[in-house]
Amino acid sequence: MLVRRFVMLFLCLLLSLAAAAEAAKAKMPPGSFLTKPVGSASELADLIKQDKITASRYSKHFGMDAPALAQYFRENLRASKLDKPGRYTVYFIAENGEIVAHKKNLKAGIETFVAWNGQIILEGKCGNPVTKTLPKPPEKIAVAPLIEPSPPPAIVEPVPVVAEAPVAPEPTVEVLAEQPVEVPKVKGIQQLLIPGLLAAGAIGFAGGSESGTPVPEPAGLLVLGTGGISLLAYCCKRRR
Repeated sequence: MLVRRFVMLFLCLLLSLAAAAEAAKAKMPPGSFLTKPVGSASELADLIKQDKITASRYSKHFGMDAPALAQYFRENLRASKLDKPGRYTVYFIAENGEIVAHKKNLKAGIETFVAWNGQIILEGKCGNPVTKTLPKPPEKIAVAPLIEPSPPPAIVEPVPVVAEAPVAPEPTVEVLAEQPVEVPKVKGIQQLLIPGLLAAGAIGFAGGSESGTPVPEPAGLLVLGTGGISLLAYCCKRRR
């Protein structure tokens, strides 16, 4: 029984010490803007959204509403440590609730919140501002979408131009006018016998066999012979 009681008392003592240590850790320094410690800019922005006291203090000091201030801290602040010691104007909360400024020496290595350009904005432990104004955030550069390069144009080989051979002019054929054929004039009986003989010869040779070969007729031959004899007799008479 005694051992059990001793163990219970020991556990209660440990729990009390842990709670006291946690309360001491959570207790902020006098005049702090923060109501509880934060370790990053995201935690600071979340505390401003959740805690009205912290939000009202920062809004009154920087002249911005709580949502815009939380967004600015989240996007433009980062936790850092002071490189070298210096004397700064630090703003804190007085006992009457007013914001008061005083000069304070900050040691190298203390936790701070700095802006994107390296300017110190807040003390890290208490969150007290070190400036009255916030630097303007850099303008975001719009990134153009990546455009795939178009393929190079296809190389078109020039088509050789074949020179057409000159067309030779067609030869000009001169049509000669037909010369009239002079027919000797025949007088007397010759004018009668010669046409008759020609007609008789034409009639004689007009007929033919079925094979297409002209065959002289007896009547035609008789007429030709008679005409020839008459012509011969007439010529002899003329000579006499």
